Amino acid sequence: MLTTVLTALEVAYVLAISGWIVMKKRPPVATVAWVLAMAALPYIGFLVYFFLGPRRIHRNRLKRLRAKLMLEPAHRDERTSIDVTTCLHATADRQLAHLLRRTSDSPLVSGHNVRVLLDGAVMFDALVDAIEHAKHHVHLEYYMFEPDRTGTRVRDTLTRAALRGVEVKLLVDAVGSSNLSQRFLAPFLAAGGHVARFHAVRLARFRPHLVNFRTHRKIAVIDGRIGFAGGINISDSQDERHVKHAHRDTHVCFEGQA
Repeated sequence: MLTTVLTALEVAYVLAISGWIVMKKRPPVATVAWVLAMAALPYIGFLVYFFLGPRRIHRNRLKRLRAKLMLEPAHRDERTSIDVTTCLHATADRQLAHLLRRTSDSPLVSGHNVRVLLDGAVMFDALVDAIEHAKHHVHLEYYMFEPDRTGTRVRDTLTRAALRGVEVKLLVDAVGSSNLSQRFLAPFLAAGGHVARFHAVRLARFRPHLVNFRTHRKIAVIDGRIGFAGGINISDSQDERHVKHAHRDTHVCFEGQA
C-alpha cells in the first residue's frame, strides 16, 4: 500500500513539475533534459533546477514597448521608406522574415556588409583595428575577459581610444571575468575608461535562485556603425597564436544599418 502511494505521489510530482517546466517555454532539448532530471532525481532535481536552472527575468512591459517603438523605424529602408520585407521575392524568404520578426521582436533591416570571422586570431585583429579607428564610442560586453596577452592587447587598445577622447565602456560578467583585477584595469581607468561588472555575487545581497544568472554575451559596438557578436571571448584560450589547441569559435562583424 505504501509503495503504491509513494509511486502515485512521484508520478504526480513529475507530471506537475514537467508541466511547470514546459510552460517556461525553453528550447525543446533543454526542456526534455530538465524533465528527465526531475524524474530521475525527485525533489533533488527540483532544487538543482531552482538554483542553477536558466532564468527568465520579467521585464517591465512599458520598457519593452518603448524599445520596440524605437526599433520600428529601422524596419524601413532609409532610401526608399519601403518595408524591407516587401523587397524579398521568394515566398520562403518572406516567411522566414515574418517568423524572425514575430519570435524575436527584431526588425529585418538592410545591411551594408557582413563578415564571418572563423577564429580568434582573425576576430581579435578585426576588433582591435575597429577600436583603433573609433571616433565617438566603443561599447563592449563580454562574459570572459582575461588579463592575459590577448586581454592586455585589447585593454591597451581601449586605453589608447579613451586617451583620444573616445567614450569607452566595458561590461564584463562578474564570474566569467573574475580574474580581471583593478590593478590590471588601472591604465584603462586612468585614461577615462568605464568598467562595470554584471551581477556580482555578494553575501549581503545573496539570492540563491539567481546564482546562475550570468551574461554570456560577447558584443562590441564601435561608433554605432560596426558591431561584433558571436562566441569568442577575450582570452588566449581562443587564439591559436597563443594556445596550440585553442577553442575554435565563430564571430560575425556587421557594418551598416544592422
